[in-house]
Amino acid sequence: MYWSGWQYLHTESDVNGPLNLHAGVPNVQGFGFFWRTGIADDDTVPINWSLSAGLGGMGVIPGRDHDTFGIGYFYSNVETERLSNVLGFDDHSDGFEAFYNIAITPAAHLTLDVQVVSSPGPASDTGVILECDWDWCSKPPARSEIDSAINPSIGRGCFESLGMMFSF
Repeated sequence: MYWSGWQYLHTESDVNGPLNLHAGVPNVQGFGFFWRTGIADDDTVPINWSLSAGLGGMGVIPGRDHDTFGIGYFYSNVETERLSNVLGFDDHSDGFEAFYNIAITPAAHLTLDVQVVSSPGPASDTGVILECDWDWCSKPPARSEIDSAINPSIGRGCFESLGMMFSF
């Protein structure tokens, strides 16, 4: 079970009507914070609980109205009886992620992403992951869909054509 939320701290204009909460990304120009917390059944899942929070937004750079960004932190508490005793795992894992999604057109996006993740595993170093994704839609949005075009993969025949990931 989890609970999550998003609260704008600043918007470029007045918001008329409800936000599009199903898009999975901000749909109003501005920025705010987000959070998610979850708990799980100890008998079925190796993560007891998790918490993540951060800052994100859309269109905060002049002339880049559909670009999105985010930076966040996560903490996951690992079920200790099964994993720690048997495999030698630590009791948690944490890390952060930062990304910037460049809306080249309403149908084409380039995302730059960095993640730093601590490993709960024994003798494992902290991981650094650099990622670059190119996404586009085969069916560009109609003019009325432009405001929801910040995530082009939702329901419009979109696909990722190129993704590069480097970890060290």
